[in-house]
Order: sequence, then structure tokens, then C-alpha cells
Amino acid sequence: MKMRHVVHEAEALFGARHYASYVWLVGLGDSFTNNGVEHHESTDIRLPESLYTKAEFMQRWASIFAHEYVHSWNGKYRRPDGLTRSNFQEPLEDDLLWVYEGMTRYLGDFVLRGRAGFGSPEFMRDYLAFIAAQQDRLRPGRAWRSLADSAVGVPAFGEAPDEWIGERRGLDYYPEGALIWLEADTLIRTRSGGKRSFDDFCRSFFGGTDSAPAVRAYSRADIVTALNAVEAYDWDTFRRARVEQVQPHAPLGGITAGGWTLVQNDQANPYLDAVAKVTKSNDFSHSLGFWAKDDGKVVDVVHGTPAFAAGLAPATKLIAIGGRKWSEDAAKEVIIAAEHNTVPIELIVESGDIVRTLRVDWHGGLAYPHLTRNAKQVDLLSRIITPRSAVKN
Repeated sequence: MKMRHVVHEAEALFGARHYASYVWLVGLGDSFTNNGVEHHESTDIRLPESLYTKAEFMQRWASIFAHEYVHSWNGKYRRPDGLTRSNFQEPLEDDLLWVYEGMTRYLGDFVLRGRAGFGSPEFMRDYLAFIAAQQDRLRPGRAWRSLADSAVGVPAFGEAPDEWIGERRGLDYYPEGALIWLEADTLIRTRSGGKRSFDDFCRSFFGGTDSAPAVRAYSRADIVTALNAVEAYDWDTFRRARVEQVQPHAPLGGITAGGWTLVQNDQANPYLDAVAKVTKSNDFSHSLGFWAKDDGKVVDVVHGTPAFAAGLAPATKLIAIGGRKWSEDAAKEVIIAAEHNTVPIELIVESGDIVRTLRVDWHGGLAYPHLTRNAKQVDLLSRIITPRSAVKN
């Protein structure tokens, strides 16, 4: 039923379709590489066998259906001019991936998923908090690398391993692009007094009339012109500041203008919990500063965090924490206890045939990202994910 709502909400958003029929090709198997590949009239999705039987798998992966579907409009019908080539001798230019993928992350993973009911408003806010905290607090690479560079560097570094991803920034044009388009949406809503929104941009830029599959290329200038047609603003400066310039903080303007504030507390974030269960990992990135598999193998460490300062590095193995054999539950209890004293948390780690004791100076307890309501402002986030289709959810 919710898949039907994705279709209805997409039609309400874009106002027209540019395909004769659309098919989701879904393969479930634990030997697959989790992935979704978009095409104009279909998408190839490969996910674990437990997608429909275990709640955490759907919580983690439900957005892929809406995401790839949005690509029929953004990426296939309207395509960056640098990605329209007639032969393999002409190099692709991927500097507009923050539109191709970033806007699709916003429209598919947040807007349509929320409107179709694939996540409660609370869950969707926790998802947004995850993106915002990741980009703002776990990306020390912001000090040297612009968002645009994370897109341009894809041919060379797109398949790089996860280690030190915070320093490299990885494929940040996906999540940070979503934050940028959320901010654009709240700007339009606020400046127009609620009369217009990003939905109007979507209908004018991606909609039109129903048609067979076709490609209409666009440039940066086309994006700016289309935004100005919806709401007059200095969109080019908006773009340059957030995409091309190095910024110390993530663009959180859409969250604050949307009536919410990013915070950290000791209450679990359901989206992070789902990711941890699916990947069989322990996420202490927002407190100590690392991720580890259930067996204690450290997946990654965030540069500049307490764990990094203590000497923890990827590929080491956690043996014990606070005098107890390593486990997620033991780690949580030790971290909570450390709130009430000034003694560093002891980690015993193994690297090859070397065993070391590290002392992590952290007394902030468990920390997970959330959004809290700012009652002084209109709750635009809830309005954004309110269903638009006449079909009842």
C-alpha cells in the first residue's frame, strides 16, 4: 500500500510523468551488494532477504524505493548537461551531483518517504537529525574540502574504503545536498508567506505534461533561473556559499527555519539503531568518536574526537572497556558511569600482535542526535512531509 502512496505523492509533487510505465526490479538476497540503480522507466534494487520481515531493514532501506523513483524525473528526464554524452570518448562532468543526488536525497528519502507514510514524522525527523549531525559534527574534512569537490572527486575516490571517511568527506553531496535543498524549501516558504514552496519548483522544472522518455539537460544557470521564477532571491550566492566554498559547519538553516533545533542527548535515535542492527555494528561516533563491529573490530574513527586523541584507529580490535570484556552493552554502561567522574575510560585494544591500553577522556555520556521543537517558529518540517495526494494514506 505504501508503495502506491509513493507513486501518488510523486505525481502530486511533479504534476506529470515522463515514462510509459515504471517497474521496480527488486532482488532480495544476503549475498547481494546493497544497491539501487536508476533508469528512466525502472530501477534495479538489490537488498537483504530480511527487507520485508525485520522492521530495522525497512527502516534503513525504505527510502531507496522513493529515491530511485525520483531519479526518473531528476537524473533521467532532467539531467545535468555534464552527464549528457553521446559516446564514451567524451568525459563526464559530475559537478552537479549535489543536484542530481542531493536533491533526490531530499525529495525521495525525506519528502516522498514522509508523505507516503514509510516513516512517522518523528522517525523522519530523527533521520534528518542523523544527516545534520553527521555532516556538522563528524566531518573534520570540512576544514579543507568543499562540497563541490566531493562530487568532482567521485571518479577517483567514489569506491574508496570507509576508513577516515570523515576526513575525506566521502560522498557528502548526497546528505549535505539534501540539507541544502531543505534550506531552499524553507526559504521559499518563509519568503512567500507560505504561498509557495519547493513543490512549485518541482512542478515547473520536472513536470510539464506527460510524455514518453526524453532527456532535457540543465545547467547551474538553469537551476538558478527556475528557482528565481518561483521566488526571487540571490540563489547563485546561496549556491556558491554552500557548494563551492569551504564551510566549517553544515547548512542547518532549513532545520532552524523549519522550527526545529539539532541537539544531542542520551535517548536512542531509531534510525541510527536500525542502521546499527542492519550492519551489525556499534555506533559511538557522537560520543567517543568511532564505529565498531559486534566483534569489536573498529570500522572507523573520527579525526579530532576523544577516541582519536587517545590513539584509536580503524582496523584495531577492541578487547575490553572499563575493565570489562568488550560488548556494546558493556560500553554503554561504562560511558554512562564516566559521566559521574573525571577518570578517563580505559580501552584495551589489539592491533596485530600488539596490545595497548588507551585512555579516552570523555564524560558526556551517551550522545545521539535529535531535533527539538522551537515553538517560536512555524513547524515547516511537518508541513513539508504532509501528504499532498488526494489518495488516503
